[in-house]
Amino acid sequence: SGVKGSFQSRLLVKLASLFAALVLGIGSAYQGLAALGNRPVENNPLWTIRTPANDESALPYILGHYLTHGQLPPPLSVQDFHRLRDDDQVALRGSCVVEITGEIPAARWWTISATTQAGVAPTDSNTLTAATALLESDGKLILRVSASPQPGNWIKPPANGAYTIALALHDAAGNGQLTLPRVKQVSC
Repeated sequence: SGVKGSFQSRLLVKLASLFAALVLGIGSAYQGLAALGNRPVENNPLWTIRTPANDESALPYILGHYLTHGQLPPPLSVQDFHRLRDDDQVALRGSCVVEITGEIPAARWWTISATTQAGVAPTDSNTLTAATALLESDGKLILRVSASPQPGNWIKPPANGAYTIALALHDAAGNGQLTLPRVKQVSC
């Protein structure tokens, strides 16, 4: 019975080690998919840009990020920006009214969305496009993100929890530093 107990305890240790390795492996892969392939925008580090799919060192993470969320990576002509916090570094929450203001960089087409943390815009009411936006006389955008309808440009956040602002620029003009819109919490 001593040999049997020793065998069982060794088996339990091996199974526990295997389980721990599996959990750590999956956790680190998930963190890699979420973080690698993103870099802060030079002149506004609260915005991040997802590295294009032609960056060989980040390619497995970029593809993995999109594929685990049931999406295909965007074409190389698309610059994919994301933002999790407002200008005061407060997390974006669906229970608050957030205002996005400023110029949208010159591009052939653009979309701005309030997406889930996974990057999915659940409905069309979560997205504003270049074709549907009402711009001010000076060409600037004023957009409110709120659970209830707002005057002017308005999109609905996906839920009352945390969400992400996503800005996609298709065929953006120039490769210099882009000035991206400001994001400010108006009320909560």
